[in-house]
Amino acid sequence: MRFRTTLIFAVLLAALGVFYYIYEIRQAPQREKAQSEKDRLYPFETKDVEGLVLIRKGETLALKREGEEWVLVEPIRARAEKSAVETLVSSAAGARMEREIEAAPAKLADYGLENPSARITITVKGQSHALFLGEKTPTGVWVYAKRGDRPAVFLVSDRLLMDSQKKASDLRDKSILAFERKDVKGIEVKGKTGTIAVEESANEEWRVTTPREVKADREKISAFLEKLRGKIKEFVEENPKDLSRYGLDQPIQVTLWVGKEKDRTAKSLLLGKMEPSKKGIFAMRRGEPSVFLLEDETWTALPKTVADLRDKSFFAFERGRVERLEVESRKGKVALLKEGDRWQVRAPLQAKADEGAVSSLLWRLQDLRAKEFVAEKAQSLEPYGVGRPEVRVTLWEKEAKSPRALLLAKGGKKDQAYAVVEGQGPVVLVEATALSDLAKSAEDLRDKSLFDFETKDVKRIQLKMAGQLFVMERRGEDDWRLLEPKKGAIQGFRVSDLLWNLRRLKWETLVSEKGEGLAQYGLEPPAVEIALRKADGSETATLLMGRQEKDRAYIRTKAGPTVYTIDAKALGDLPKGLDDLLG
Repeated sequence: MRFRTTLIFAVLLAALGVFYYIYEIRQAPQREKAQSEKDRLYPFETKDVEGLVLIRKGETLALKREGEEWVLVEPIRARAEKSAVETLVSSAAGARMEREIEAAPAKLADYGLENPSARITITVKGQSHALFLGEKTPTGVWVYAKRGDRPAVFLVSDRLLMDSQKKASDLRDKSILAFERKDVKGIEVKGKTGTIAVEESANEEWRVTTPREVKADREKISAFLEKLRGKIKEFVEENPKDLSRYGLDQPIQVTLWVGKEKDRTAKSLLLGKMEPSKKGIFAMRRGEPSVFLLEDETWTALPKTVADLRDKSFFAFERGRVERLEVESRKGKVALLKEGDRWQVRAPLQAKADEGAVSSLLWRLQDLRAKEFVAEKAQSLEPYGVGRPEVRVTLWEKEAKSPRALLLAKGGKKDQAYAVVEGQGPVVLVEATALSDLAKSAEDLRDKSLFDFETKDVKRIQLKMAGQLFVMERRGEDDWRLLEPKKGAIQGFRVSDLLWNLRRLKWETLVSEKGEGLAQYGLEPPAVEIALRKADGSETATLLMGRQEKDRAYIRTKAGPTVYTIDAKALGDLPKGLDDLLG
């Protein structure tokens, strides 16, 4: 009996599984498709629509598909914005009947359909399909409608009525110029003062070719092209009889050369007067009748002179290839040499260099930009003061035949300095801050780190101060325990902060290289001693701190006699007693 019952349940379960598979999996797509087709007014899809005409109270708007694009053909002929048109077409072609109101209405006027609010005509495969929209229902959610080939009045969504009220300007293509940035190979700006032309070379670098050949600023060109890929602010007039009203009778012409060789084509924009009240500039596309308004930022971005387009970097080099560096200034002469991946100071002293300081110096050199080009090939540097420079930076790159030197001197104005690449030119004006930023001494560039250890390797810390000894031991990353003067848990973050401060500690001034007169600096005996030890008990670093004066403190390390000063706040707040540690 039990076996029979189990068998019956197994058969029922299998049947249920088959039903679920057929109904929910195999037939679900067909049901979804049937549901989506239910109550649709037309059987065709958006992609099948060839044209659409909207008539609203005497105004006609007509659209036509041409290939993959849409064109506005009435009230004017113009490119249409594909996404905006396809939203409208999809709304019309996919319209659904909510419910039928009257199969054979005696008076269409009762529904606002005698003089409809909108008439939509859709063309598919040469066949026209008309839909009339009347008044909204009292609730305002639905609209009375009827097809052109049937008498019945029914309800559709008021969304369709809203879409049918779109203006020509809502559907027009508002792209200033249609192009892909990667396809632009040349730009020409032609105005009253002449022509400026730039061309992209094979290695994707840009060069000014007219009126003279110089390297162009790629970022400036990219920013201008982005403006030309923007949107029209407002359409102003179609087929104007008087272009002088807009300053377009003698415009500035901007031409983009798109593509290469036989595929090379031109796209031109004409720029006229500014319109201050609307913060814009009048413009036209060449060969098209529409006057429109652009944001005034387009005018700001327009290159008006060679200097606008010229590459402002005049001392180019590859930071990774620099292997030797010299800086001469009022602070003296400093020579640096790269050994392996580390910089070393080689004159006027022998010391490790501060990698961050050298890197910052190289970045400042590389970021130097000309504010103005003064002379292309100066016959004499004396008029600009760079014949006897205040700062001279010389660098050697790997495999380069000779070094290159940058010379800088004060400019005619307070905020300017003259600069020139020795033996090359041009003479340029740069920000005066370059003089102080690049004038570095050996002390500025040497490594002033006091310790070199990994914080994770420190397992024990001994801190002596004010006659007390504190011994702390690491149990975990930020888990520290106090061993002396008594055992207990302590605030781990305070100990970790102290370690990080010691790891980053740099001295400011060298007071006594051989450590004479330790007592006068409060270092005999020291006021504070911090000793760091590894797991095996070996000492990794020990700091001895003496007297403090305002914002500086005297210190030395146990590894050497030299006395230095540091920022008094560099170590943070040291614990003043047991209570500070136990917190």
